[in-house]
Amino acid sequence: MRLEVSIETGIVGGTITEGISRFFGIPYAAPPLGDNRWRSPRQAACWTGVRDATGTAPICPQPLLIEAGGSAEHRAEDCLYLNIWTPAEASGRRLPVMVWIHGGSLVVGSGSMPLYDGERLAREGVVVVSFNYRLGRFGFFAHPTLAGEEGAQGNFGFMDQLAVLQWVQRNIAAFGGDPANVTVFGESAGAVSVLTMMTLPEAVAPFHRAIIQSGGGNSHFPRLSDGEANGRRWALSLDLADPSPGQLRTLPADKLVGTSMLTGIMIDGASIRQSPFEVFAEGAQRKVPLVIGANSHEASLPILSDERAAASLGSRLHAEMVASYRRGHDEAEARRRLRGDLFVVAPARALARMHADSGAPAFAYYFDYLPKAARERLPGVPHMGELPFVFGNFDAFDLVGEGPEDRPLSDLMRRYWTRFATGGDPNGAIDPPWRPIGSAEGDVLAISADGIAMHRPNADERAFETIAMTHPRRNAPDL
Repeated sequence: MRLEVSIETGIVGGTITEGISRFFGIPYAAPPLGDNRWRSPRQAACWTGVRDATGTAPICPQPLLIEAGGSAEHRAEDCLYLNIWTPAEASGRRLPVMVWIHGGSLVVGSGSMPLYDGERLAREGVVVVSFNYRLGRFGFFAHPTLAGEEGAQGNFGFMDQLAVLQWVQRNIAAFGGDPANVTVFGESAGAVSVLTMMTLPEAVAPFHRAIIQSGGGNSHFPRLSDGEANGRRWALSLDLADPSPGQLRTLPADKLVGTSMLTGIMIDGASIRQSPFEVFAEGAQRKVPLVIGANSHEASLPILSDERAAASLGSRLHAEMVASYRRGHDEAEARRRLRGDLFVVAPARALARMHADSGAPAFAYYFDYLPKAARERLPGVPHMGELPFVFGNFDAFDLVGEGPEDRPLSDLMRRYWTRFATGGDPNGAIDPPWRPIGSAEGDVLAISADGIAMHRPNADERAFETIAMTHPRRNAPDL
């Protein structure tokens, strides 16, 4: 069944299947091509007639396409599109809105990966929005020749994310969503983006709750000058010693794809003036309700290396921490746990405590539930391993698999997430209670094959939270 909705730029035609409306490939900004390359996102053009919104749009060019579930999406620089899932009866209502920011180190991925299909979340009574944004050198690039241009601060992919939130404010009511009740949630680099948004005023980043999944929190953002130095080195690798803006903007898109000399989110001196952990330490972040947590095998991410851990802690402290983690574990397991805790688990808990100390609600979790089929293969839940449970799309994530005994936990995770999006509290009448940070019963929700219970970190765990947030962070990776 077809469904038409009128938005600011025209009419879009989506579909209704089994009680869920779907609209894919809606442009939220003008194509970032030609003179729009490396500029802040421009207003999308209007169209006449009904624009087909039944198929996903191109995704940003990238060096590696994550083909979760066999996706074969087209890659093109014209990639600023979003997707919407909403209950079919949502017309005229004001449902909570959940805006998803995908991960991938700001280099790979897309909002239309099958893993992120929002149908099952939408069945819980929310409107779900996912989107593509500029990645890699398309989205996070600076060069001295671009300095001083309007809208040229290097963080173009992050500006795309902010543009989606502004689009939601102007248009989501047409899909039954409430622009005054928006939750932004993301994983890995998407979670880092959410964390960064929490340092910005609501007028710039309009949302009302935040969920940060495996986003770390102790990384030190490079400065714009660092990005310009990287950009200059990259241009020199193309024999462009002193290029004009026009020369850079007319380079073929395939020349921009790569992983070397990339910078990620930068302190641009405009919207981003500090690394997020510095803002949280000052208590100056947005006081919105927060869910934040990590998985038990975050060290599955290759960039979380022993070398990076030693550089961050210093060789002496690193050796001491490895020895401490060896209590009850062999050498390899001790190093694995240390890496995951240092870069992801401990920073998440520390940020949750900072947020609670500022007077805002904070709910922390630790996800250690592996599907039965994966328990003999994996030492813990890998980076991204919670995503099939949140979205309910196990068939799109081969790493963990699914058995019939795993579906109830997936249903519970979606109830937690959507209840939080609805009212800022994940708790329900019959589900295991999830206490906020600071509760006497324990303040981290531990989810494992043994059950779901509140956990109170011991003295060693609390001490390591402090270590993770106070030692040099320039070696903490962008996830």
